[in-house]
Amino acid sequence: MDGASYKPASIEYGISMGAFTTDERMALLLNVLGDEATEVAFDSMNPDRATSIKGILDDFKLDPPTSDEIEYVIGDFNQYFRFALQEMGTTLKASEDDAEDGEQGEEESSKENAKKQTITYFPKLEPSGDPIADLNALDPYQVATAIGTDHPKTVAMVLRHMETKLAASAMEFISDEVRSEVIVFISQESTVPAAIVNQVLKSTVAKAMTVEFREEKADPAQVMAELMRSLPKEMRVELMPKLEASDEKLASEVKAKLYLFEDVMRLDDRDIQKVLGEVESDSLIVALQRTDEELVQKLLGNLSKRARESIAEEMQYKEGVSDEEIEEARSQVVVALAKLDESGEIKLQ
Repeated sequence: MDGASYKPASIEYGISMGAFTTDERMALLLNVLGDEATEVAFDSMNPDRATSIKGILDDFKLDPPTSDEIEYVIGDFNQYFRFALQEMGTTLKASEDDAEDGEQGEEESSKENAKKQTITYFPKLEPSGDPIADLNALDPYQVATAIGTDHPKTVAMVLRHMETKLAASAMEFISDEVRSEVIVFISQESTVPAAIVNQVLKSTVAKAMTVEFREEKADPAQVMAELMRSLPKEMRVELMPKLEASDEKLASEVKAKLYLFEDVMRLDDRDIQKVLGEVESDSLIVALQRTDEELVQKLLGNLSKRARESIAEEMQYKEGVSDEEIEEARSQVVVALAKLDESGEIKLQ
């Protein structure tokens, strides 16, 4: 059958859009996506099918699709975008059914760890009509949940239209495997038509709005550490060995959370000097980055004038350190504080 006689009846006579065959739908989609996507699709497509679709595309050159027909294929984009990606030889990472099965299995295997949970309810969004504004008004968790099982290219398309900080937060809720692929796609220039991007964003917003709350399981070590911090030191000293005997791993995690960097504010000047004596200057310089000015002055005030001036100067050259480096440096201060407190050499107020 040649291209001229292959004009679908649904296009020529305005019959219901549901009358489109799979090849006609694919042709409409490729016509919207453009030449680059079309060539990629044809390279991976069955030759007979490629010939059939090329014939329909040739018809479009003489009699282009109407705006209604284009709106149809864009409106149903999510379904056909997945279909097109599969035709190009890619596979979606997970289906919603697989995700549900995984959640059920996880629920059965972790009942004991779900004794204490926190539920966060998200405020209801009143759509503004601007999908980008609506996307950025949602909680990153809602967005991540909405796109979590989509192809990494779709995920990247959505995240690219979010504010940097919000996109980074959403990435935290996406699996490591998908996240690495998403980063690659984000770094590449997008060639997806604006009309399709707009529809994908609208679909994402609608799906994200159905995520009404987030259920978080409490960290047992964090709960235990907060309890321990509320007790007198004498009781902590008595309880910690018992915890170690019953659950050595939990005890280790509790110890790591028992002391905080900000606890130095609870020390008198003499004890602060003892802690500083256990910390390398380079670590202190990094630990003081992006922290409360009162805490900075408290620590610097317990150094000699020469050391204080040197560290204050060096701090200017360390302003670009990462959050991870700062946390690592502060942990060294915390380790010194914990060691001295447990040995009785210092006393937290």
